[in-house]
Amino acid sequence: MKATYEPLTLSSQPADTTVLDLKTQYSTKTGLDTRIIKMLYNKRPCGDLKTLKELLPTPTPDSVDFTLMIMGGAMGTSSPAAAASPAIELPDPAAKAAPVPAPTDPAPLSERAEGLAETAAHADDTAGDMLKTDDFWSDLESFLVQRLKDESEGERLLTIFKKAARSS
Repeated sequence: MKATYEPLTLSSQPADTTVLDLKTQYSTKTGLDTRIIKMLYNKRPCGDLKTLKELLPTPTPDSVDFTLMIMGGAMGTSSPAAAASPAIELPDPAAKAAPVPAPTDPAPLSERAEGLAETAAHADDTAGDMLKTDDFWSDLESFLVQRLKDESEGERLLTIFKKAARSS
């Protein structure tokens, strides 16, 4: 079932009128939720926060036609009041959060979690300390070889980096 809606003519809108303002005016007339209305200008979607001044060419034309696209679910119309933002629920600061129980059988850590744990273990290390570890250099070599897809070039660059690190 295809629904048709009659055009809405608005007279003399200020340049700082937003697309959302126009959608709200249309919503008030039709009873459609503003969230399902998409406005198009020259067959391109218009963001809700764009103003007429931003959308229209200079000099501003005397009249402008916007196309409306009604997204799925338009047949179940709602009142304009339903288009308002939902209420935000804030937690009660006086209420205490329930303690989170520790897992009884912890699953093995993923690679990412292991990497983060290793990084945290070396958080107090300085850059100079890290340059002295074999793990750092093997990680760097693996990275270079993987990125360059050339083992000999990765090893050559690793040698250059090691010499530079020792000389500084």
